[in-house]
Amino acid sequence: MKPILFVDFNGVISYQNFWNSIYSEDHKLFNLRNDINSFVFVENRDFVKDWMIGLHTAEEAHDLIKEKFDIDKDYLFEIFKKDAETIDVSEKILSKLQELKSKYKVVMITDNMDTFTRFTLPNNPEISKTFDGIFISYHTGQLKKTDEGKIFKNIVNLFDSKLEESILIDDSKSNCELFESIGGKSICVTGENEVLKRLTNL
Repeated sequence: MKPILFVDFNGVISYQNFWNSIYSEDHKLFNLRNDINSFVFVENRDFVKDWMIGLHTAEEAHDLIKEKFDIDKDYLFEIFKKDAETIDVSEKILSKLQELKSKYKVVMITDNMDTFTRFTLPNNPEISKTFDGIFISYHTGQLKKTDEGKIFKNIVNLFDSKLEESILIDDSKSNCELFESIGGKSICVTGENEVLKRLTNL
């Protein structure tokens, strides 16, 4: 059986943030961009963790933002939805991964929210064509670090592969360290050019 090439999404294949549109200087919410980001991902870190394992929805996240900033929920949610649908996805990296499928089982593993399957995947069919498996924490109920990387072990068993022959490509140093601690190999990298270079070396 082929070894598994685990690939993260954000920071490896895609580089945009949620509500990316409001980072444009001419957007009417531009002045709130950092406040919204900090409120959700710093002040409500525990909410986000629970969101990523399926305990909350994108709508609930926008309820929190509306309560804090008195922003029209439907307006902001529509921005969020459109940005998730049109998020940047590196076609060059997907193409390179497709070439590597002759040597590896190519598997996406991402700590992500309901937005990924609701908005991103349906509007980016090339993602589904590229990967032999897609594992999203919102649906698995497990983050990469849950139970010391149990999700990786489960996936390796599912594909009847070997952990020590598997590779993780991730932009998180701690995720890479965890993967190596359980017996795998890792490549910690971000940015399209660097990812392409490392994939070419595989």
